[in-house]
Amino acid sequence: MGRRGTRICRARSKTSGLPCRYPIVPGLTVCRFHGGNAPQARAKAARVLAQQIAARKLGIPLDDAEPTEALLHAVRVAAGDAVTLGTLVNQEPDLLPLYERALDRMARISKMALDAGVAERRVRMAESQAADMMRVLQAGMNALALTPEQEAQARSAMTDEIRRLSERSSSTSSTA
Repeated sequence: MGRRGTRICRARSKTSGLPCRYPIVPGLTVCRFHGGNAPQARAKAARVLAQQIAARKLGIPLDDAEPTEALLHAVRVAAGDAVTLGTLVNQEPDLLPLYERALDRMARISKMALDAGVAERRVRMAESQAADMMRVLQAGMNALALTPEQEAQARSAMTDEIRRLSERSSSTSSTA
C-alpha cells in the first residue's frame, strides 16, 4: 500500500531492482507504465472489475467463491426461479409480478456474467482441457510404439468415438 491506502505497482526496475512506486490500474496489479495501459490489460481490468462488482451486488464474499463460478451459480439459480414461477403462473395468475421480477433478475445476472467474460472463460477452459487430452492420447500412442498403420487405425477409432460422444452430447442438450 502506498500513500493514502492506494495499492502500488508490483513491478520492479530493471536497472536498480527497486519496486515501482506508481499506483496500480484498478483491476490489475501493475501501473500504466508497466503494462496497465495495454489494450489486453485494459480488457482484463474491465473483466476483473465486472466480476468484483457482480459478486458484491449478489452478496457473495470474494474470499469464499471464485467470481466466475459464483456468477454461473447465480445465473442457474435465477433461471430456476424464473422457470418455477413461469409454470406456477399458469395456475396462479397473481404470481405474474413475481415471475416478471424473476425474469428481470435473471436477465440482469446474465448480463453481469456476460460483462465479466464468463462464456469466453468457459470456452478457453474447454479448449485447454481438449488440448491436454490430445497430449495425453499422443503420449500414450508414442509409448506404444505403433506402426504408422496402427497409429492411423487408432486415430480413426478415437475420431469416431469423439464424434459419437459429440452427437450424444448435442442430442442431450437439444432435448433439455
